[in-house]
Amino acid sequence: MSSEYRLLRIDRRRFELRGSDASAAATIDFVGCNRAMIETRKEHFLLLRSGFLTPSLILRDDAANGRLIAPGTCSGGYRLLDSGFSWKPLSFWRDAYGWTSADGTSVVRYVPFSPWNTGDAVVTVEQQISDELRVLAIGAFLLKLTRDDVSAVLAISAAAAATSMV
Repeated sequence: MSSEYRLLRIDRRRFELRGSDASAAATIDFVGCNRAMIETRKEHFLLLRSGFLTPSLILRDDAANGRLIAPGTCSGGYRLLDSGFSWKPLSFWRDAYGWTSADGTSVVRYVPFSPWNTGDAVVTVEQQISDELRVLAIGAFLLKLTRDDVSAVLAISAAAAATSMV
């Protein structure tokens, strides 16, 4: 009973999650490094990552001025408080990330179209979940931030290695 979506990078700051009929199921508009406006078919909210070593995800919508929805870990993982899903890498070699259930089984998987196009991804929902579009959009937000963080770490590591060679 899996369903599939496409996460497409529209431009530098905008992503769309498209369903099997190619219509936009959600849009993710980054309005800074760690915040994005997310709009699904049912809701509109601001999502932001706050904190340094142990960041948290904060949701702001009409009903809540700022509500913690997922505490983070220093390794880049998050756990959604309402569902208990955890965000983590699923396959290092395939650059796959996703949501897992409390028992560790994969719930949603984000896999890039190709190693050269990591901005776009195939999103596979492997188990039925409530608030599907919200969870998928939050995952898309985290996917971009995770890739940005990995790029930053690699750049810092390369710079440190280059300066140590001098």
